[in-house]
Amino acid sequence: MKEMRMASVVLHERILQASAIRQTRSTLLTKIPAEIRTEIFTLVLQSYPDQSPEREYHRCEAYARPGYSAPLVTCTAVLRTCRAVYQEYWQFPFFLREQVYWAALQEWCCPPEYNLATELKKLRSSFPMLWLRQEFRDLRIFAQVYSLEKVGIINKILNVGIRPHIITITIRHTDWFNWENGPLKLEGNWTRGVSKVLPTSVRQLIIELETVRRMKGQVDELASQMMEKWLFKREDGVTLSSQSVAYSTWSGKSMRSDDRWARYGTAESRIEYYIARVHFRWDENDPRTYTHRSNQQLRLYNPEWRPLPVIQEPMNPPPVFEETLPPQNQQLAVPRFMRDTISSTLKKRSP
Repeated sequence: MKEMRMASVVLHERILQASAIRQTRSTLLTKIPAEIRTEIFTLVLQSYPDQSPEREYHRCEAYARPGYSAPLVTCTAVLRTCRAVYQEYWQFPFFLREQVYWAALQEWCCPPEYNLATELKKLRSSFPMLWLRQEFRDLRIFAQVYSLEKVGIINKILNVGIRPHIITITIRHTDWFNWENGPLKLEGNWTRGVSKVLPTSVRQLIIELETVRRMKGQVDELASQMMEKWLFKREDGVTLSSQSVAYSTWSGKSMRSDDRWARYGTAESRIEYYIARVHFRWDENDPRTYTHRSNQQLRLYNPEWRPLPVIQEPMNPPPVFEETLPPQNQQLAVPRFMRDTISSTLKKRSP
């Protein structure tokens, strides 16, 4: 396996070093401006859930959710059309594809046959590969609270040396301690460890807090305290402070295997989930400093929490899925180093 990977690196470098044949009859490469062509290949090389029926996740499983109905794949056939296309856009599949890790103790919280230890071992063994030294856009970690607070899972992943632009940490409804009834709590000492290894490539860090609708007040309280108290610090000393919080909902199955979570359902076979998404970015005008944080400032809790009664909702079916998505221009963002590389390549081709 190692020999095969090294052989692919050698082939990759040979393709990049050899001169491409001038594609004088190609409208795509000679007539269309580089900026538009980049947008086209950005769309073509986006990752998406595998459409194969045998790889689709069962909708009743805890890991099946909007955008994650199957393992993510990328169609790279377009890169094999000619050397010129490969030389310009070979980085795109690695930059655009979201790297996803599932950090959970229970097997039913992760996709079939997924093992985090195995994935981390593969990541370490693959790091010498050329493309893993490139920056990429999105790293998403589905993490149980236990794996954040006790295991230090974020550090284990970042210690490999990967360089994402955006890190999203998602705590799902079933990832909390006491997720069935509450109270929901989240200690923040793990953020200090993350700040020691947070790479300079990170532009934004997002923490998603998910629960069922009847417990949304607890998530709102945690998000409010997180906005007020939490900060992250990169390796170069830049502080990422809380800038905004967004909210979204989605509707999923109230079944897991043969068990129905009837107490959470608002309609037959449906559960409404509620998500608070806290964004941390660099803000040079933020007066808060990383060094002033105390352990008490890191701790999030619900000071007035009390058990809520189960309310029987009207049996009107909720919408299947509603979510606030980022602006389209953010989804198709292309890094400056790619634009510069493309521009320099085009200048070399000019007669």
